[in-house]
Amino acid sequence: MRSLLNNLRLAIVVLVLLAVGLIAGLVVQQDRSRARMSAAGENRVALAQRYENAGNIVSSDGVILAASEEGGRRYAEDLTLQKAVMPLVGDYTHIMTNTVETRYEDILLGANRPFTRQLLMDVTGRGLRGDDVHLALDAELTRQAYELLGDRRGAVALLNYSTGDVLALASTPSATADEVIQFTGLAETSLFNRALQGAYTPGSTFKVLTSAAWVDSSIYDPAYVIMDDGHSTVSPAGARDREGSSHGPVDLNRALRLSCNVFFGDIGARMGGNYMLDYYDSMGLFRPASLDRIDIRDTELYTPAEDAALVSWFSIGQPSGSNIIRLAPIELASIIGGIANEGVRVTPHLVSHFSDPLGNEYGAPERDSYRMMSISSAQIVEDLMIDSVNGEGAGGVGAQVSGLTIGGKTGTPEIAGQENHNAVFAGFIQDEEFPYAVAVIVEEVGYGATHAAPIARELFRTIFERG
Repeated sequence: MRSLLNNLRLAIVVLVLLAVGLIAGLVVQQDRSRARMSAAGENRVALAQRYENAGNIVSSDGVILAASEEGGRRYAEDLTLQKAVMPLVGDYTHIMTNTVETRYEDILLGANRPFTRQLLMDVTGRGLRGDDVHLALDAELTRQAYELLGDRRGAVALLNYSTGDVLALASTPSATADEVIQFTGLAETSLFNRALQGAYTPGSTFKVLTSAAWVDSSIYDPAYVIMDDGHSTVSPAGARDREGSSHGPVDLNRALRLSCNVFFGDIGARMGGNYMLDYYDSMGLFRPASLDRIDIRDTELYTPAEDAALVSWFSIGQPSGSNIIRLAPIELASIIGGIANEGVRVTPHLVSHFSDPLGNEYGAPERDSYRMMSISSAQIVEDLMIDSVNGEGAGGVGAQVSGLTIGGKTGTPEIAGQENHNAVFAGFIQDEEFPYAVAVIVEEVGYGATHAAPIARELFRTIFERG
């Protein structure tokens, strides 16, 4: 009888402890949820307290980009890296809302854990600690992209077109964590993420998409040649070459290599605005875009089908008149990567996985993809882009890297209200071991061949040398 009573007492004690643990877990969960709901309008002290036990944000190469230590939130020790990742990582004050700190707050604070997992955390004494967010982002490449942009306004987006992993995002100007938290010393637009939210005219890089539409059209003729004397074949108001230049007899291959406006204006008018917009829709260019939980600015494309002259300008990536051509750099890189990936575009991802304080990993993204274009059409456009970097007189020669096959296209769009052109380059490495695509935009500096292609070259070279 005494033994039975002892067992009953033990059972009661265990049940009481479990009940206490359950109640404690619920209280913690409710407190965190309440804190999360009341984040808006809190002062910095209150926000800092909420992040005292937040999880880390970690790059794919193991660099801590954000961590909670000694009662405070700390960011990358290297100030250059800190500035390079700030537009994406953000800070605990949530001044910037489209960031990892803000959009993954529930993960970082451990606010929405399943009940059983939270109970296990509580029992092991780690219930107050949030979970870590592991990014696909490569700290070294992101830092390099930021440094290559220098003191110029612009953006870089680099991704693995086979997996969709985003390896580098840079946006300039930027700021340190302290400048953001204290909201002082901030350069104009330093809180704006150009790589994800920039609405950029792609200029002549858009001729890659015009080439794709032409190759897949019912009127495509691989032997089609025009005589380019510098003036539009469509109308006096149509797309023409830069003043004083002409290219003579031009086919598709030579036209992309030399960036011939007249040729692309001609085939654009032949295809028609409605066909091109429908084709880009079928490629998925109008799909809502996001980078996991992070927003990406949607692609905007429009041209009036009834105006052949404007359609010809649209075909060369120039938003004359009512034409609209705006893409975020990450979208441009993803589209170019889809061409290099045999016509299959893999959805970009920023997050690799999450891990809890016990080391359990979860949340790896699904690798979604869709076919943008046929394998044969993608191969034609891919070869055109490779020739545009390596062929005679190629505008993209500045992106060449010894030992690698690089494809790409430069752009130098004229932007109303700017004193100088933007410089653009979009390209890829054609190698199963290095399946990477990049988009580079540098504002108001001049030619893409001079200012954007060399940035892509240096990033590709680093990837190759690291092996």
